[in-house]
Amino acid sequence: MRVTIDDVARESGVSLATVSRALRGLPNVAPATREKVQRVAESLGYEPDPSAVRLAAGTTSTIGLLAGNVDTWYAGRMLAGVERVLVEEGFDLLLSIADRSHPSAVVDRVRSLNRRVDGLLLVDLHLEDEEVESIGEMVSTVVTAGSRTDRFDSVLIDNFDAASTVARHLTRLGHTRIAMVDGAPGVAIEHSAPFERARGFRAGLTEAGLDVMETAYGEFTTRGGADAGTRLLGAKETPTAIFAFSDEMAFGVLSAARSLGIRVPEDLSVVGFDDHDLADLLDLTTVRQDVVELGALAARRVLDQLEAPGAPIHEVAPTTLAVRGSTGQAPA
Repeated sequence: MRVTIDDVARESGVSLATVSRALRGLPNVAPATREKVQRVAESLGYEPDPSAVRLAAGTTSTIGLLAGNVDTWYAGRMLAGVERVLVEEGFDLLLSIADRSHPSAVVDRVRSLNRRVDGLLLVDLHLEDEEVESIGEMVSTVVTAGSRTDRFDSVLIDNFDAASTVARHLTRLGHTRIAMVDGAPGVAIEHSAPFERARGFRAGLTEAGLDVMETAYGEFTTRGGADAGTRLLGAKETPTAIFAFSDEMAFGVLSAARSLGIRVPEDLSVVGFDDHDLADLLDLTTVRQDVVELGALAARRVLDQLEAPGAPIHEVAPTTLAVRGSTGQAPA
């Protein structure tokens, strides 16, 4: 059973107010009384409730998390990592969704969260310069996860390098007709994850004297991938390899190929991005990133900034290419 401040007061023979002042190092407590209270607290194994300590200090003990979508596997895993750290540190999590179909949605949601949270996490939201400026004027402690701005701390991966590695993998297998399944063009803000993946993939192909054969756009969902894959694979000239910007999109491409009687990897190689829980089961070659740990890193970063504010820090988490059975030598 957890030892409470009431237990310390009872054992010490003083009031709750005196115990609180003694343990917080406040004045107007006799040295002998302070020493006795501290000794009793230590012997009982008393630890202050972090939420109560922060409440006394005039903080909310709450971190806000704003995302554009929480229905994807990526967002769910990110949330799991964030919540793990916040629970350990005695903070609550306040989740909010920004509907990107409305131009002012992100800034409006931040404005509604502003006075209810101590810090803010922006997950996979690719911000325009004007949005960064407005958010920075409202909230002093902001961390972006999955994207980067110069003004805020960030936790992300090197999307450019990861996508370049995918391109090299496919060209080494002899593929020359290579297509991409990208997110909707509207989310490809400069330096966003989709923007950097497209840029890195093209750079990797350029090393082999190639360019992207075709780009199909769709939502970051299985249905979005299936629709994009159907368009690519139903064309007069079809690719022999497709790089999808998320595993869920890649699952849709695999489904489209199966529906069209196209064999993977004999006729078509498919690569995804994320290393979704189902990627191994479906034998999908993919870029592996630890999204749970990315969320945990983001949560620690916002707590660190609350404790010791400083210049923005940008943490880059590692990725690897998990080569499985969905990629093979280009067909003759």
